[in-house]
Amino acid sequence: MAFVFAHMDRPEILGVMRRIHLSLLLLLLAGPGQAATYTLAIEPSDSSSRLEQLYRPLADYLSQSTGETFEIQLAPNYLAYWQRIKKGGAYDFIIDSPHLTDYRIKHQNFLPLMRANGDMSFSVVTLKQSADIKAEGLVGKNVASLGPPSLPYLLFHKLYPNPMRQPKLVAVDGASEAIDKLRSGEALAAVIPTSVAASTDDVIAIAETERVPNLALSAAPTVPAHLRTSVVNALGTALSNPEIATLLQTLGVAELTPVNAEDYVGQAALLEGMWGF
Repeated sequence: MAFVFAHMDRPEILGVMRRIHLSLLLLLLAGPGQAATYTLAIEPSDSSSRLEQLYRPLADYLSQSTGETFEIQLAPNYLAYWQRIKKGGAYDFIIDSPHLTDYRIKHQNFLPLMRANGDMSFSVVTLKQSADIKAEGLVGKNVASLGPPSLPYLLFHKLYPNPMRQPKLVAVDGASEAIDKLRSGEALAAVIPTSVAASTDDVIAIAETERVPNLALSAAPTVPAHLRTSVVNALGTALSNPEIATLLQTLGVAELTPVNAEDYVGQAALLEGMWGF
């Protein structure tokens, strides 16, 4: 640099120094103070477009509340999701069902943060015009459901423990598509959240799965403790945000509460027999 300066007059030297000082200042400003990006994974309980639309307000709310950037990550289906989970390290925060929450707590040291209050279950529904159908009459018949290892699939198949006497799966992206398959005659029954079944006028429940703990948000062990605390604090007051309140209402959730990890112990047993468990 001294060699360069030796061939410049004073105004040129001052100009170079100003540019150097400006570059150093920009580097400092873009350093530690820059927001980090964290992934927020959502279980593939519906189409990717629907989930992106549904959860975008939550990601934006967390970004605004914590000062960090939350980026939604989605998998095309449950098998792809399960493969990513087994590999580990794919996500920073995850919202999903109790069996996968328990799996990551046990095997990947994830930390549960918040949960939807209450329990959840799934209803086996058919059209009201077919109300004479019984659950036992679905053996060998088409039933629309999310595929394995989704919670509705696993809980539904507990109703049919004999592997030789089970319904045929019609794989769908979510409850709305399952109902469409029912209405089109492509499936005789559908497995959908009980809260959705209760608000769908033309279907009737013929069976209900066991009840399990509701959805939970958990964080990877690599997430800084201060950020976990910020997320918990933000979600503790999330109902004051109209968009988050709408999201929870859509999910059939009244409120978000801190997680008691004991509530989820044993839920991963539903995955026994799944490839890679």
